[in-house]
Amino acid sequence: SVVHLLGKARRIESLDYEICENKVFYAEQDARSKWDIRCYLFARWGLGFAVAMCTAFLAFFINLCVENIAGLRFETTLSLMRYSYFGGFLIFSSFSILLSAAACAVTIYVGPAAAGSGIPDVKVYLNGVDSPDVLAPRTLLAKVLGSICAVSAGLAVGKEGPLVHIGSCIAAQLVPTVSCTSWWLRKCSRGGVFGRVSRLLRNARDKRDLVSMGAAAGVAAAFKAPVGGVLFALEEASSWMRARLLWRVFFTTACVHIALRALRSWCEGGHCGHFGEGGWVIFNLNRGQFDYTVEEVVPVLFLGVLGGLVGALFIHLNTKLTLIRRSLTNRQRLYEACAVAFITAVSSFVIPMFYPCSKCPPPGDLSKGVVCPRPMDVGSGNFVSFYCGESDEYNALATIFFNTQDDAIRNLFSTKTQSIFPSSTLIIFGLTYFVLAVLTYGVVFPSGLFIP
Repeated sequence: SVVHLLGKARRIESLDYEICENKVFYAEQDARSKWDIRCYLFARWGLGFAVAMCTAFLAFFINLCVENIAGLRFETTLSLMRYSYFGGFLIFSSFSILLSAAACAVTIYVGPAAAGSGIPDVKVYLNGVDSPDVLAPRTLLAKVLGSICAVSAGLAVGKEGPLVHIGSCIAAQLVPTVSCTSWWLRKCSRGGVFGRVSRLLRNARDKRDLVSMGAAAGVAAAFKAPVGGVLFALEEASSWMRARLLWRVFFTTACVHIALRALRSWCEGGHCGHFGEGGWVIFNLNRGQFDYTVEEVVPVLFLGVLGGLVGALFIHLNTKLTLIRRSLTNRQRLYEACAVAFITAVSSFVIPMFYPCSKCPPPGDLSKGVVCPRPMDVGSGNFVSFYCGESDEYNALATIFFNTQDDAIRNLFSTKTQSIFPSSTLIIFGLTYFVLAVLTYGVVFPSGLFIP
């Protein structure tokens, strides 16, 4: 109702990112010594490094949890299917429903502002509107826990959008924290100057700059693209950005990339359980095609038109569902999350049952270290046998469904996989996943749309 909307609008504040240049401001600027200025500059760069390390660690933690929970889910299901298909489906669907319910409950009762991807909320804040609890600590907690549960449940949502919100929340929390716990600033500023430095750091402009760095760090953590994070903060998130801030943003995203590389290399020794290839879509290209023919432009144009039409259809259908969801109570939203999880589990389990098995490629056509069919105790990779009875058969559709989204994309774009996934497999999976994504996006838990 109008009264309800007006009540919510009263809690929204406008932020002024311009510095108020008055006598008090000039007096404080004149009172600063060279040490104060150096400490202030060091604090701003140091906070960027802290944002990078915290964002990289949380991104690694989220991917680690998702890969291990999902791997345990797939491994347990495939192991039980050797004795009972119904038992395997029961475990598979129970995992999905419980994880989805946990993600929804955490969002509803801990951090309601954590619902959705969070990117629109970050963009709103960076453009001067302060909505309540958008960057609060409980929102950060709900975002992390909800993303882990929702993606591990196998729902048609991603964790990349929530990572942008997580990076922004981390940055927003470091501003009030630095005025209380930064002993290095206290020593550097020699007593009373520390209070002035902390007050300078806690203004709306510096906080906005730090949140911009956090949003860029989230993109860099999600896609391993430090330059992409800078461009996102410059072109999409903030409507105005200073040239000096670009260097700090790039420094932050570069630190994120280096930290994630180090953490990923540590996992290559088998220290991370089901965390196989790292849970990220990373392609190390040694060679590529640097030219193209005119004939190749036609399918690219067709893909662009088709993608635009499919995107418009997705937005239209999802908007209709969102209007219906606005009237749901919290309990009904929890039931909806469980229902969507059950539909997703049924689709992911039942549809591959009706898809025929395929013969494994010759060993010479497989990449190094790849085994067909995939062993039951492996939670990711190609050639899932599923219900296939022969030792040299696999189910192409189950290979896509019984993997995390990152692993599925990596398998589709890996070398020597042209004949593994027939066109019928991709069409059936694409149509099914489109319907599931329309139903899922809008349920009350953290959810992104980049990877779906």
